[in-house]
Amino acid sequence: MALEIKTIRCKNCGAQIFYDASKQVLKCEFCGSEYLPHEEKPLTEELKADKILTFKIEESSAIKIFEKWITRGFWQPKDLAREFRRTGAKGIYIPCWHFSFSVNTYWYGQERREKKGEGKIVGGKREAVTVEEWIPRSGSRTESYSLFVPASGGLSMEEVNQLAQFPLEESAPFSSEYFLGKQGEIPVLSRDSAWEKAKEEAISDEKSYAESQVDRLEKFDINFSEPASTLIYVPIWVFGYKYHGKYYRTVINGRTGEIYGKKPISKLKVALAILIPAVVVGVVVLLTHLF
Repeated sequence: MALEIKTIRCKNCGAQIFYDASKQVLKCEFCGSEYLPHEEKPLTEELKADKILTFKIEESSAIKIFEKWITRGFWQPKDLAREFRRTGAKGIYIPCWHFSFSVNTYWYGQERREKKGEGKIVGGKREAVTVEEWIPRSGSRTESYSLFVPASGGLSMEEVNQLAQFPLEESAPFSSEYFLGKQGEIPVLSRDSAWEKAKEEAISDEKSYAESQVDRLEKFDINFSEPASTLIYVPIWVFGYKYHGKYYRTVINGRTGEIYGKKPISKLKVALAILIPAVVVGVVVLLTHLF
């Protein structure tokens, strides 16, 4: 029997989710917004992709990873582990564009150096001075990249990057039958738009490297090879939780167990972190003046 798929678009965050029609969808796992049954629609276009990476981390394991993560962290409020309320745990297939390519980067700049020089004569002695000089420096390098760009309306580039790499070599040819009992998201980003994002990521990395080689970067050029691209569905566990009424989202790589999410910050701990060094400095200054 063919798998019947329906879709629903979140009015809050814009994510367009598809799901096995035999399962009921009550809310958006990306932002926690609740749905109404009449908002559901049949899928009118065939789902297409090149590859799919199936879930290896089961729900019970994902929950353990999340519960361990939520109890740890220096900056989080002391009562977070006790007061948070989990609102959902859902395995979702997220569409991503994967690009494999190389870049050739050339940079030119100046390196700052200081050397001792002779100054004017004061009181019969010549003062020692520091002279600044700038030395031209240039370089180049070739670097290979393997980047995932989410074609998702619900997941950010930051979240995908923080979940580390997905093992492409373990992926299978795409089939919608893998979505049985699962949710997924319809791609909202074209291949060309995703490629622009991948280039921006590579340019940022390469420019940071070039800037680390000189004190003043004056010229920066980068050339890209023709990329190999793949549209692949990757497995993500999405956990939603609330703390004092505010919604937070945590994501887990459904293949490797890598976890990433935002936590509330303890204002008290931040205040103490600022106050204590200031008090210590004040005491040192006071003692210096006294003695």
